[in-house]
Amino acid sequence: MRFINTLLFSVSTGLFFTLDVYGNSWLLTQTTIINNETSLSQINANQAKQSVNSINLGNNAINTNQNFNSSGNNLNLSQDTVRFSHQAVNYIAAADITEARQTVNNVDSILLTQNNTTNNSVQTLNIAVATETGTHKKIDKLTQTVTANSVTFSGTGSNNIQAGNYIKADSISSTAGDVVQNFNVTGNVTYNLSGTNNLQAGNILIKNFNFSVNGNLSQNFSAGNVNAIFSETDTNGSVKAANYFAEKL
Repeated sequence: MRFINTLLFSVSTGLFFTLDVYGNSWLLTQTTIINNETSLSQINANQAKQSVNSINLGNNAINTNQNFNSSGNNLNLSQDTVRFSHQAVNYIAAADITEARQTVNNVDSILLTQNNTTNNSVQTLNIAVATETGTHKKIDKLTQTVTANSVTFSGTGSNNIQAGNYIKADSISSTAGDVVQNFNVTGNVTYNLSGTNNLQAGNILIKNFNFSVNGNLSQNFSAGNVNAIFSETDTNGSVKAANYFAEKL
């Protein structure tokens, strides 16, 4: 089965598309084009998920494409007093992910802000999750790409994640093609989040420590300039990086 969704909007808010299916394998394409500034906001949220393009499958995601184009306008993501929540532009959650592509491009300035946000909340542009409850979940092939003029990670909180591209998986299969994360910014990338045990990076991959990475992984970060601002409250366990790969947090 093949599903194609194309949206062309000239407004800055109110655009959320979700596909929530518990079938077998699906072939999916989601394309969103915005002709104005786009803003996503989570306020007083608990265990919430918010995105522009969203795919939530009980089984496998095969040959899946998510595309977001802001037509050269700004993009703002905001989480305020949020717990255990996810916010993203492109979101995929599936048992196994194969031949998937997530793209955020043609953006001027991107601002990601977390205020008073706690408890493993995630704010990112592209997110792919293959670690739902159940048996061993894996990624066979995935490409995530962000292209913008500038990106700023900011805010306050603890035990949170901010990223351009984010992958969480049990493993990368031994039969996998390339798993690639591209974070391309022509101007400034600024890291400015105060708090404890926070993680900020252009590209992040977190895998379950019980399983191995047997395929090929490439994390690519490019920027015209990088500003990393550490406040005194960042001294306890926080990380700021271009590319980050680790076992289960």
